[in-house]
Amino acid sequence: QIVRKFIETVSSAREKRGLKRRWPVKKILFIPNEDARDALIELKSLAMAQANSKEIEVVSKVGDGIRRDNEKYIAMEFEYGELFIDVERSEEIIKEGFSRELVRRIQQMRKEMDLKVEAFIEVNIEIDDQKLPDLIRDKIDYISNETRAKGLYINEEHKKFKKSWDIEHKEFIISIGKCG
Repeated sequence: QIVRKFIETVSSAREKRGLKRRWPVKKILFIPNEDARDALIELKSLAMAQANSKEIEVVSKVGDGIRRDNEKYIAMEFEYGELFIDVERSEEIIKEGFSRELVRRIQQMRKEMDLKVEAFIEVNIEIDDQKLPDLIRDKIDYISNETRAKGLYINEEHKKFKKSWDIEHKEFIISIGKCG
């Protein structure tokens, strides 16, 4: 119950700031009341997975800098304590977030093409951004495995089925074609 309420509070805080649940957060600092400390420590890995956080740190207090830094932290109180979500996006979090977003869009396109689950595809992702192609290249294996892509290309020739997507205010043109 305590962990469930913790997850609900994290979700509510993310929603307030407009942070999608698909994007991981760097860290959550949690100041628990006495009842909550043991429960969160015992179920920490579950809480991390459900909150989509790289780290959860149970602490007795946080500094005034963290309390005042509304750009980097979302603070929220609930019946079992107070939490501070570090929303700063490292390069790794950006890579992971965009790759998850791309997997979701490609899977949606597979569904629209009425492809069988076991069908292999080829994918081309056109990105009109200088930095993103390199970040996405680091996650090609993950995206390919999740979408059953035999070939995943960036800024190459488009495949048969093509769609434009807005992801985090960046335009992505994704095209897919069935292999064989």
